Amino acid sequence: MSRSAATFLAIAFSLISFSSANAGHHHKLWFKFFEGTWSYEIPSDSESGTVTWKRVASGNALAGEFLRANGTIENELTGWDPIQRAVVATGFGASDGSFWKITLDKITDDTMSGEHIGSLEDGRTYKGVFTLKKKDADHFSWVSEGKANDGEAMKRAGAFARTSSEDAQSNYKKWLEYLDGKWSYKITGDLQEEGLATFKKLGEGFTMNAKFESSNGVGFESGGWDSTRELMLVTGYGSSDGEYWRLELKSNGEGKWNGTHYTVLPDGSDVTARFTISTIDKSNAEWTSEGMTSNGASVKMNGKFTRITE
Repeated sequence: MSRSAATFLAIAFSLISFSSANAGHHHKLWFKFFEGTWSYEIPSDSESGTVTWKRVASGNALAGEFLRANGTIENELTGWDPIQRAVVATGFGASDGSFWKITLDKITDDTMSGEHIGSLEDGRTYKGVFTLKKKDADHFSWVSEGKANDGEAMKRAGAFARTSSEDAQSNYKKWLEYLDGKWSYKITGDLQEEGLATFKKLGEGFTMNAKFESSNGVGFESGGWDSTRELMLVTGYGSSDGEYWRLELKSNGEGKWNGTHYTVLPDGSDVTARFTISTIDKSNAEWTSEGMTSNGASVKMNGKFTRITE
């Protein structure tokens, strides 16, 4: 081998090594950027919600939980694939078979792009090119362009904005201020109940107690802010033996909360459900809980609150 050829190979190897190291450096910076809670909108899918990303596996991977405005939860795991030299994100939705995989092999400080495959909620599959761009420290957006398996051209786009813990706490305090007072309520669906609810904000507005009075008896509830998980935690007990409920809810903007509803109904059925509650106006709010019992039976309940002015 000539000296010039050896020199060329040495330079080429150095460039490859630098490129690989630099790609690894980029992906760790991206994971650090993503960590936290974000609100998002995907207008093409009429979808919005919040997502919380957390670095796991000593920072080598990123776990994400998407809480959609309709109360459904989706999960995603992202990591560095050293074989493909790419950031690979794999996610699963709430619908049976809903899936996505994004392989981002073109990575810079401000952009990532690559192949995007997955399935839609209607059962079709799609394939396209995914491009993500960082706008600033608290905003990014993405565009995916491709085709569904039936040939339909598809273009989807999402916009994300970082939500600070102060924003979430502010929304929580405003929510307690909104609830404070007396309300009539009606529950329909698999639980039938009407009555009077009295919410009372305590202290500096970070906790609240509530009393529910109906023909079924009297129930009590207490709510507070879980600062470690940045969510509203509510626990309640009814008058029937074993009747219990717990809500773990994240803010999806002012006056909107969704998350998980665990409950034991008066008949003894234990239920895990998706829960969404939001304001209609200053005197009306509504909620929906949809899930399943431990033996697989579907359960759906809807509630309506109307403020009582004195």
